[in-house]
Amino acid sequence: GILNGHVSAKGPINNISADMRLDGKELLAADIPLGDAVLTGSFSQGLLTISRLDFTNKGSTVLITGDVALFDPGLKNLDKDPDIHLKVLGDNLHVEDFFDKAKGTFSINAMMEGSMLHPIGDMAIAAKDLDLGFQHFSKLDMKIHADGGRFWVDPAILTLSGQENLNAT
Repeated sequence: GILNGHVSAKGPINNISADMRLDGKELLAADIPLGDAVLTGSFSQGLLTISRLDFTNKGSTVLITGDVALFDPGLKNLDKDPDIHLKVLGDNLHVEDFFDKAKGTFSINAMMEGSMLHPIGDMAIAAKDLDLGFQHFSKLDMKIHADGGRFWVDPAILTLSGQENLNAT
């Protein structure tokens, strides 16, 4: 994709602070189209504060807020497993906006802390009328809890049709 933006920074390099607005167009990650993004935030003492990060792809928008500790306290090294405090919200997202051969709608609501590789928090995913091209599902409801080392699914209910459910914990 393409990134443009404005960053206003001040201070010595080992204690720099900045305010920013970055705009991304046609972003792609692992061959999944993320669409366009707008980030407003700030950076101080190694901490990136995300006031608002919107990913908009066709008719779907995901909002992320929170902060990520990108650097060690001396701003000398990029943290390989940064501490996070993130909230992710997406309602009425269209599956086909992200995966060409699939259809349906889904929502995501997540609150994550801990670190990027060891998140702690809760996530809820709900989907309706999922068509993966080879299988159709009426509904999916899934709750996930992360404890820093494991992800717990409880419950996951996949409705095939009518009252036919697959339940998992």
